[in-house]
Amino acid sequence: MDWKPAKVLGMVVGMLIILTILGIDLFLIRNIAGQPFGLNLYLTMLLTICTLPLLALWIYWYYGLATLRYHLDRNELVIISGTTRYAIPLQSIRRIRRGNEYTETAHFRGIVWSGYMRGRTQSAEVGPIEIHSTQPLTRQLVVETDNQCYGISPRHTDRFLDDFDRRCALGVMRESEPAKTRVGLAALPLWRDRGFWALWIAVFITNAALFGMIAERYTSLAARLSIHSNLPGQVALIIPKSGILIVPAIGAVVLVIDSILGILLHHRERVGAWLISLVALGIQGVLWVAALGIVGI
Repeated sequence: MDWKPAKVLGMVVGMLIILTILGIDLFLIRNIAGQPFGLNLYLTMLLTICTLPLLALWIYWYYGLATLRYHLDRNELVIISGTTRYAIPLQSIRRIRRGNEYTETAHFRGIVWSGYMRGRTQSAEVGPIEIHSTQPLTRQLVVETDNQCYGISPRHTDRFLDDFDRRCALGVMRESEPAKTRVGLAALPLWRDRGFWALWIAVFITNAALFGMIAERYTSLAARLSIHSNLPGQVALIIPKSGILIVPAIGAVVLVIDSILGILLHHRERVGAWLISLVALGIQGVLWVAALGIVGI
């Protein structure tokens, strides 16, 4: 049987936060459309891009709240939140107590807004408590096991406790082990490969810095720029100064295409995905050298 928490407050507040971030993004995009290229435009674009991961995170957390429920049967209590499942065998549960019987000894760490808590706190009685709830600790139920404690908040706590006692009395049909699993795309090892993401962050920073260098110098550049050949003093090409924007734009295209290829390849060939990341970083370095040569640094 599925037991759901009271979600109305958390859903409303979470949606307001998402709409606020969207409103900020739309405001920034509107400002981008009316600005000439330069340092101000660059900073506005960079701020807009940096808000996109924040928006994605809030949507992910909101999805976790929207799907939060506690499945109880004769074998397990399963906490379901977004793409994560916490399976707690009934035979491993020592007891379930009300949250007002615990004293917090540390600040809550995790995701929290009015009507939603997802993270961890510390209590004097049992130590760390993993929380997936829509209520503060004093209004939660704390599931104590030998290895971990969990804070949950089914809407009807008394009925939930009665159902738990009844299922325990029936006895388990199969034994299992405590487990935390992820489902869908979240189960891909890609998300846990810190080295892969560190490389792509380096690629992004390198490309963003190239845009920033050009934006900072753009207004002081001559109307037409000379691109020199390998022979000293010989000019191979003269371009308008707006043409220099092609250099970081190429880097941005490489960033997007190679990131998509790396993500698609990672679950089949991790080394290949890393090589793509390294190639993308190398291309950014080549583009830096080209841009510095054009602006005369």
